[in-house]
Amino acid sequence: MAIGVDIAEAVIDKNLVFGLSSRSPIFVIDGRLYYCSLEPSSTESCSNTFKWKDTILNVKEGPLIEVLERLSDKQLKGDYERYQQELIAAELHGFDSENRYREFSQDYERLVRFAVNEIFPYLRKDATKALDGLLETHTPEVKNKQGATQNTANDAYGSEIEEYIQNRIPEFEGQEKRITAPKRNKLDSILLDQNLSKSSRDDSLLLKLMDGYNFAIGNGTVYCLANVRRGEDLTINGVRYVLMPTHVLAGLQSDFASEVIKRISVEALREKLKDSQEFQRLKAARSDIDLLCKRDSYHEQDFGFLRNSDRLIVYVDVPEHVLENPYTQDLYRFNSHRVGIQLSMLEERRTPVIDTNPHSPDRAIGPFYSGYDGHNPSLCMGHYNTSYFNTMRMGKAIAKYLVDARNVVLRGYIVNCNPRRNLNKENFGQRRISREEVNRLGLPITNKGYQTGRCER
Repeated sequence: MAIGVDIAEAVIDKNLVFGLSSRSPIFVIDGRLYYCSLEPSSTESCSNTFKWKDTILNVKEGPLIEVLERLSDKQLKGDYERYQQELIAAELHGFDSENRYREFSQDYERLVRFAVNEIFPYLRKDATKALDGLLETHTPEVKNKQGATQNTANDAYGSEIEEYIQNRIPEFEGQEKRITAPKRNKLDSILLDQNLSKSSRDDSLLLKLMDGYNFAIGNGTVYCLANVRRGEDLTINGVRYVLMPTHVLAGLQSDFASEVIKRISVEALREKLKDSQEFQRLKAARSDIDLLCKRDSYHEQDFGFLRNSDRLIVYVDVPEHVLENPYTQDLYRFNSHRVGIQLSMLEERRTPVIDTNPHSPDRAIGPFYSGYDGHNPSLCMGHYNTSYFNTMRMGKAIAKYLVDARNVVLRGYIVNCNPRRNLNKENFGQRRISREEVNRLGLPITNKGYQTGRCER
């Protein structure tokens, strides 16, 4: 990303460890930095020495490099914030440029508006209980419907951004493999059979990039330190080391800058994006239902819609559940899926109509579903009485229809019930589950003791 060029240069230029290494050779042992005084000395006058170009130099103890990295981060705070603001703006622009909100037909937009305004308010958690009686027809009116509708589209932008960012974050985090793996392989091949010196600390980014090896930087080269008994290049606190060249400093600097950029990028996306002024501006601009009309799918709580050409499938979620045969007490486990109905616009009157019976847009199997392969099955609801459609608002009636369809799937298998397929070993043998396993997994037995109504065919 072009916006990362300047920040990469700043990260390298303002890093205190790299800055010290440009003035004298430095050594990092157990996370602590040591540096040369550049004044000739002798082994008799100083216990810490380094042989550099036929000269013996004094070596002085410095701070932990983890402290230096944190101090560098403080100096770079303004640079980080500018980069994060630019990144957030670029990501939001990329999000809006992905053709997520295509132009659909007027019929489709009318159906979306109908679903959001007239159906969804009755499916929200505070209203669903009123519709949750199997074959029950009485429901109280939902208050504050206009406010709920307005918030739906507003929340939709936030939900879409969250999904987009969750997919983007691994793209930044995935850069770590490019940094660490080649270094490990290269070090292993160059330093094979050497007594490599490992750090006792791992709280520094530089140490992580060096795979935990103690290292040195000098003359534009990165070295790994190996312990020796004689012929040493470096002596620190009585321990002798030789310097083994591994790669050029520019490579380590580039890797370090990339890792810092990755860290502050993920921080911007995960923690700062939704609080940014740019996000709030775009969210406010998209805080009406027009946003949803340009989407081909939407999900909220446990319901949503799917586009099917110019038609709209409105659905509710059916959770993973267990059904009990009321005669044998055998248990059968069924997967989560969606059950819905398809709406289309009646051309003459430009009003929504239901043009399918309840069905699942997923692969779903159960006693009341058609088919054995589970592909797009229709749901049998028995002698289901839809007369309430004549006395109830259309949106409210559809919401009730969906809730009742879900209840048939979850609770319909009771005594005196005639399903499409009986709940037995012949039909659902592969779905049998022990009571112990049900308890261990915490799965609900949704039809146990539920005797509200009948679902005879």
